Amino acid sequence: MTAADLRQRVRTAESEALRSGLVNTALALPWAAAIIGLIFFAPDPLHNGVPQVPLSTWRQFVLFPAVLCGFGLWERGFEGARNWHAWYSAHQVRRNVDRHPDRAALLVPPLEAHLNELRAIRGHRQVAVRRVRWIAIPIGLIIAVLVFGVQVEDPDGTLRDAPEAVVPTIAALVVLSLIIIAVATPRWRRWYAAHTAEKWSGDPAYAAALSHLGPDPQYFRASEIPPLRVQFVNPKSVDYRLTVVSAARNVFKWPPLEIAYLRLFENQARVRNFLHGAWREFGYVYILRSSGSVSPAEIARARADNAIRTMFAASPRTFRTAVAGFGSDPLPPGKHRLTGITNTPERVDDPAGSYPVRALLCHGSFWKSAVDLLLARVDLVAVDLSGYVPANTGTQFELQRVIDRFPINRAVLLCDAGSDRAFIEAQVRYHWSQMAAGSPNAGNAERTILIAVTGAGRRADRELMARLLERRRSTS
Repeated sequence: MTAADLRQRVRTAESEALRSGLVNTALALPWAAAIIGLIFFAPDPLHNGVPQVPLSTWRQFVLFPAVLCGFGLWERGFEGARNWHAWYSAHQVRRNVDRHPDRAALLVPPLEAHLNELRAIRGHRQVAVRRVRWIAIPIGLIIAVLVFGVQVEDPDGTLRDAPEAVVPTIAALVVLSLIIIAVATPRWRRWYAAHTAEKWSGDPAYAAALSHLGPDPQYFRASEIPPLRVQFVNPKSVDYRLTVVSAARNVFKWPPLEIAYLRLFENQARVRNFLHGAWREFGYVYILRSSGSVSPAEIARARADNAIRTMFAASPRTFRTAVAGFGSDPLPPGKHRLTGITNTPERVDDPAGSYPVRALLCHGSFWKSAVDLLLARVDLVAVDLSGYVPANTGTQFELQRVIDRFPINRAVLLCDAGSDRAFIEAQVRYHWSQMAAGSPNAGNAERTILIAVTGAGRRADRELMARLLERRRSTS
């Protein structure tokens, strides 16, 4: 895909966002007009048409359709705001592409629809706020309308407020609001735990007390960067004769591997997909935990035992201690509940058994060093680039580190069916061109990097793993 094609795609995205913004804004206007008409202009004509019904009753009656119209206005307005934001973002990207046409492939983000699909699994705070915003707040507005908008007509023709007439309705709505808040509270507690862990992880006072690791060695670019062949593969579903995993052999009767899985922390959808795949059948998987996986119970224990610092791997010593503390006994065939990996416990079914996941919670001042320590001890690295955008600087660092410090024949990049392949290939080639001196991938011979389109299930994962093991064996 040329720079002109990429520039045209950005213009297309900008036009689509602009069109959607205009459409949603236009659709919001009738809802606003309906609300104004119902509240200010509808009661009098209705009373004139049906004089048997008091004017005060008509005023009360139109309030309920006005509230329903308010829901429509809220939805259209919210979608319109998102469309205008998307238009502004695409406009900024297009300007950057016009300014730097030689780096167009690096500036163009993945497809917006794909990002929205990956973000379908929302964080705890988003879920709690969404429930309160979309349900409890409208209920509060209805209560306000009932309290301040309901009037009755006295025999002398005067109008007076009559909130006592709607007390039962208000009580029912209050109870419903409390139920909604109670349902949202567990999510809010988990968000608060994640927020607390993130705050502790970024505490500069704690970072200053860590053992001194020393500065990174001075960067020198490799003098010989070999040509790179980027190969996208679509693993097929293949049936294999499997054996139940044991401490000595995996499902392919190989010694169990040690696998590092690097990904976007916020991409919960892909982490869950990875856990349901076949990777855990081949060896012990190392994952760096995000703050979102920290539970309220962990925060409570850390505070009660005054063990806030020891809950993080914050130095090579504490990293090795954390790794040594993990169990090595395989999980038997059947269903299991994996905790401390994603933002909620994940239930998986392992027909051939599996190896436990080793999830490490690292301090914010140490996680880059933890990546280096992982690369030094594992047999295979999988870097998941699904949902990756240039703003994901952490994933940028991990991808560059794999290129600089890990044999590329023992690494695989992952994406999904909705990923932007041209963008991912451009990013990979850019980081390959920045290869550091001393990299095991430096030299003259052409290298091939595999980018596997995963998400098709366990059988496809096994076929990919078989390909990786054969590639590793043929190049060793």
